[in-house]
Amino acid sequence: MTNTNILAITSPGSRALKNAKYEKYCRLRALAQPRIGAYREVGWQSRTDNAAYINACRLERRPEIRDRIAYLIRQEEDLIEEKRRRIEETLWNIHDADIGDLFETYAVIETDKDGRIQSDADGNIATQQKQRPKLLSDLPPEIRRNIEKITLDVKGRAVPQLYSKLAASQELRRMLNIGRPSESSDLSRLSDAELVAQLADQAKQLGIEIDLNYSFAQPKKTDEGAVTRHTLGDPYSHLCWQQRRASMPQAQPPAMTQKWPVASRTRRRARHCLRGKTNQRPSVSH
Repeated sequence: MTNTNILAITSPGSRALKNAKYEKYCRLRALAQPRIGAYREVGWQSRTDNAAYINACRLERRPEIRDRIAYLIRQEEDLIEEKRRRIEETLWNIHDADIGDLFETYAVIETDKDGRIQSDADGNIATQQKQRPKLLSDLPPEIRRNIEKITLDVKGRAVPQLYSKLAASQELRRMLNIGRPSESSDLSRLSDAELVAQLADQAKQLGIEIDLNYSFAQPKKTDEGAVTRHTLGDPYSHLCWQQRRASMPQAQPPAMTQKWPVASRTRRRARHCLRGKTNQRPSVSH
């Protein structure tokens, strides 16, 4: 048995499928594409989405299809892990970069304002130490990768600038979950029963006897005719409207024994007499 066959046996799905459509479908499914979309993109036709979904599920029941999809998913996970490792390594390089690696020290002969060379107390030529950026061609690749941008000074020299160490530190803390509050220590996420259970457990460990009986506050009962302050303060409350309506003075209808004024009685009698005269039948003489 060759090494290739041994590898194929130990890693199911490592070999590409001979059927091109099957292989394309497996790769699309490994990229988290839905079954219906992957089934139609390969080129298989179905009248309805339900039929396409059923056919795709039937296809994935085949061992070679299932193993191939699982293998490709593992490969994607390995690639993601490798990319994560490289990003973390780059961030650590930025975080630990030394700006002194980008500059070099050189000696300059001191001169006066007339350009004459100065000497020290021993009679030697006086020199002064200065800093200048190194040539980019002299920097190793691992140091050049940490350079974000380059500016030119008044003498035309290239001055490199490193990436922000603060930004790299923040990204590393976020990637490594450093400084993030633990969910287990957040008491606001616990229910009342869980909180009481934790308090009881801690009290038992400390040997303290405490009463953990609790009850929620219930609103006080009021009389039937009484109205609470909350109900009266709500202008849209149905109870509030009924109470206000009951307290309003209602207009009383006029009493039936009320007498009409004299002028009104006179007008009524005059109208009655006029009606009586108009309604009388003419007399017929024989």
